[in-house]
Amino acid sequence: MNRAELLFTIIDFTCNPLMNYKRDRKLGKQKNLSYGEHKHQKMDLCWKKGEEKLPLLVNIHGGAFVKGDKKYRRSICEDFAGRGWFVANLNYRLAPKNPLPAALQDVFECLKVLSAPEFVEKHNLDLNRVVLTGDSSGAYTATMVACALTNEKVRIGWELPKVDIKPTALISFCAPFDFQKAIEGKLPFGLTRSIGSSVTGIKLSKDCREVSTFKYFEYICPCNFVTKEWPPTFIVYSEKDPLCAGQSELLIEKLQQEGIYVEESHSVKTADTHCYHLFPFLKASRKTMKCVHAFLEAVRLGENLSAEKPAEAGAENKKSAQKKSAKIEEKEEVAEIVAVNEVADEIASADIKEELTEEQESAVAEISQE
Repeated sequence: MNRAELLFTIIDFTCNPLMNYKRDRKLGKQKNLSYGEHKHQKMDLCWKKGEEKLPLLVNIHGGAFVKGDKKYRRSICEDFAGRGWFVANLNYRLAPKNPLPAALQDVFECLKVLSAPEFVEKHNLDLNRVVLTGDSSGAYTATMVACALTNEKVRIGWELPKVDIKPTALISFCAPFDFQKAIEGKLPFGLTRSIGSSVTGIKLSKDCREVSTFKYFEYICPCNFVTKEWPPTFIVYSEKDPLCAGQSELLIEKLQQEGIYVEESHSVKTADTHCYHLFPFLKASRKTMKCVHAFLEAVRLGENLSAEKPAEAGAENKKSAQKKSAKIEEKEEVAEIVAVNEVADEIASADIKEELTEEQESAVAEISQE
C-alpha cells in the first residue's frame, strides 16, 4: 500500500459517518449489481418508487484514483434518487493495480449495461435525460467520459468502446482537470507524485517530467477537447482546496469560451475544503447543494439550458426548482437540525457502522503500529 492509498483509506474510514448519516428508506434499492467480471465492477442502484419514467444519474466516487468505494457516497446518491432520479452508484477498478484508462473503460462498460434495452425496460428509464457526476478523481472520470462521449477523437484516443448513450448534463465536484498541474502540486510526503505514479503506472521523479511519456498523455486533459456537443455543466469547487485549487476555473473558462452552458458554486473558507459538499451539516454544503438541486431539476424537467442567455436560463432553472422541491427543502431543514444534534448517536449505531474490508483492517493496523 503506497502513501496515497494509506491516506485515502484513513480519510474514507474517518469521514464516512459524517458523510452518510442521512438515509431515505422509502427508496427502491439494489446493491452490488455486477456490470463486469472484476470484483470492483459493481454498482448500487436506488430510485424513487412510482410509475413514471425516471431519468438516469450515474455517480462515480472519488479517492485519488486509488481508493474510495460506492458505499461512501450512499447519502448523496439517495438524495439525488429522492428528487426523481434513477441513480447508479459505481465501483470501478482502482490504481495502481489498474492505471488509467481502466476507470474510463469500466464506466463505459457500465453505461452499456444501463442502456441495454432490457435494463431500460425493466427499470422504466428515460435515456433522453442522463447526468454524469462524481467527486474529485471521480469527477475527473465523469468529465472525461462526457468528453469521450461527445468527441470521437477522445474516445478513440483512450481506446474506449462505442456506447449508444449521450450525457444530457455533467456535474463536477472538486475535480482535477489539468492532470499534469495537479500532480506537480506541492503536498507533504510526495503525495501528488504518488497519485500520479499510481494513475499512469510510471514511476515519477520529483519534477514529474516522465508523465509526458504516458501512453494517453495527449488526451489526459478534458479542457483541450471541449466541443459544441459538450453537455450543460455544473461545477463545484473550493478556493482553499489543497488538491485541486484553480483546476475548476480552467474548465469553466474553456466552457464559456466555447459557448457551453455552465453554472458554478464554490466555497471560500479554509474549513470548507476539498469535497465539502459531501458533509450535509456544513452551511457551505447546503448552499451549494441547493444550487445543484436546482440545476438537476431543470435537467429533469427538460428545460432548455442555453449559454446564449445564461441569466434567463439560470433564473428559470431556480424558479422551477423552488416550485417543485420547496416542500423537500423545508423538510430537510428540520431534519438537518435533528441529524446534526444526533450525529454522535448515529455514528455509534449499528446502521452507520460498516464492516471493514481486510485491506482497511490491514491499513488501520499499520497506522496503529506507527
